[in-house]
Amino acid sequence: MQEEFDSIKRLLKKADKKDSKREVFGANKHQYCCNPPIVEEMLQKLEEDFHIILSKEYRNFLKFIGNGGAGPYYGLYPIEKAFDYNKEFLCMPCLLKPNMTEKQWQELLEEYQINEEDDEWEKIYSGILPIGTQGCTYEMGLILTGEYRGRIVYFDYDYENIPFFVEENDFLKWYIRWLEEVVNGYHIFWFGYNAEGNEKTLIDKYQKAETEERKLYILDSFLKFPRIKKKTENFIWNIQYDNSEVIKEKATDILLHFDCKKGKKLLELLWNKKRYAAVVRLVWKRQKNNFEKWGEKIFRITDILQGKDVVIAAYILKNCSKMTVGDILKLLDNPNTTEEEKCQIVYCTKQMCQKEKYIEQYIRLFLEKDDFFRLIVIQTLSDMKNEKLFEIYDDFIKKQRTTEEGERIYTQVKKGKRVYGSTIANIFSNLNEIYKNVGKRF
Repeated sequence: MQEEFDSIKRLLKKADKKDSKREVFGANKHQYCCNPPIVEEMLQKLEEDFHIILSKEYRNFLKFIGNGGAGPYYGLYPIEKAFDYNKEFLCMPCLLKPNMTEKQWQELLEEYQINEEDDEWEKIYSGILPIGTQGCTYEMGLILTGEYRGRIVYFDYDYENIPFFVEENDFLKWYIRWLEEVVNGYHIFWFGYNAEGNEKTLIDKYQKAETEERKLYILDSFLKFPRIKKKTENFIWNIQYDNSEVIKEKATDILLHFDCKKGKKLLELLWNKKRYAAVVRLVWKRQKNNFEKWGEKIFRITDILQGKDVVIAAYILKNCSKMTVGDILKLLDNPNTTEEEKCQIVYCTKQMCQKEKYIEQYIRLFLEKDDFFRLIVIQTLSDMKNEKLFEIYDDFIKKQRTTEEGERIYTQVKKGKRVYGSTIANIFSNLNEIYKNVGKRF
């Protein structure tokens, strides 16, 4: 065991040297330095006071490496701070398990009557000792009770995301993996959310994977490498021959990420097989320097795209020199989009030139749509001084002021007060700023 701790200390020094510019997320906070170790008597007292037994690996780390400090994300808490959290819930059974589905997670929240306003997060995260923060409301925890005792789980105090179990079965393996990935120069902003191992290990894991979900998880893990070897590139290329369309899209994504020629070939193959939505997503994500090449082709197939893919196509097209505002607004005719997605399409024209040329079309949208859509139109045209537009705005304001509530909101906004809770308030606030900027009376 002493040899293992000596190895960790050497790795900490290597990580400190490798990341001398502190480019790894959180490194500026902990500086790869651990606090002084804690004494056995103090550990025993804490365990007795809270009726728990720390896992052997974590306990030994505190005794022989340090009482918090250097670690993934913003580092590890001193044990005293960790115990400041859910004291009375530490010895209770852990309710979480790996690979929970969204349905299972929601059922658990409902069973314990947890909601976004609930401050008693301990009820759902019982049996877990918070050992460090990822930032905001995201924590790293050590499970103290139950079947998964000793494992590390990432969880969110706001309950927005399903708790995530890292691959390693104990604290030290997880910690050593973090150090090794820093030393190897991996991209580890979201450390622990991908599969452990080098390129060869990941290829082996992929070949043994039995589900599509597991295969996608492993493929995503290749993105942590600064570059990939030719053998790995060939392996990912060959995935296209015997896998689902989802796997093929992910393989293309990876090869494009590493700027491999094979990635561009796969992208062309996807297009030739009429996998247009996949191509749109990949061009937006990985081909920002090639929007001009793909723009006209994508424009020709936008009528068969659906949902968010239409919005993505709009943002690609707005960056193509041959595309006009009118071309983007034509996407509003796609019947496979929601009103919210149409709002996003309109807003993406905000920075485009020649909006004046299409002012009548914007005005029709303002008049025909609901208040939220009107707000988007106003924000999109906030830099315009067209008199027809102000006539429409004036009429809208006059109509809203005929109601008691509308007059109240108008008066408050005009006085410079912030008004929350309604779309009309947001519209008035935006119009007030626009009128000020052009020297008009609101």
